[in-house]
Amino acid sequence: MRRSLLTVLLVVAGVLLVTEQVIRATTVPDVPAGLTELVANAEGLQKTILEDGVVTTAELENAIRAAVTCMENVGLQVSLDLDLDDNAWAVRFNGGPTEESLAQAQQLVDQCEAEHLQLVSSVYSYQEQPTDEEFLAAFAEIANCLRSRGVEVRDNSVEAVAEATAVDSAAYIECSRDL
Repeated sequence: MRRSLLTVLLVVAGVLLVTEQVIRATTVPDVPAGLTELVANAEGLQKTILEDGVVTTAELENAIRAAVTCMENVGLQVSLDLDLDDNAWAVRFNGGPTEESLAQAQQLVDQCEAEHLQLVSSVYSYQEQPTDEEFLAAFAEIANCLRSRGVEVRDNSVEAVAEATAVDSAAYIECSRDL
């Protein structure tokens, strides 16, 4: 969970630096506005998982495994590394020796993920985002840690931490490791 919070913080920090605002969905409280229509049109396992509006870790795992099974069923050699305690998974596949065969394999992977996993994964990721309070507290914690390591951080804002990170990325990595 801590590693996924770090990942989310890094992604959100980048978005905030570019847009300087967070847009919250108002139509469905647990799903971003752009995803609401897609969820309404979900089919199969994804529809079943999304019906109650919440995606559990077990449901996410079921969707991942369904996508992998789909990939195997279309003839791909697939391996799955799954560590949902850290919200991490990786699907590796053998696409063949040529660019063309790799492109075809990637197309099959994309189709299986779209059919079995994409919406579930998106909703799960959205649910797992830190609240604004958690996000700001994490940046304050990182800023204080950076200061304790001798890195100058002007305040606890996302921008200030990003600037300090550019100066000493190793300190940032160390400070964010325990989040």
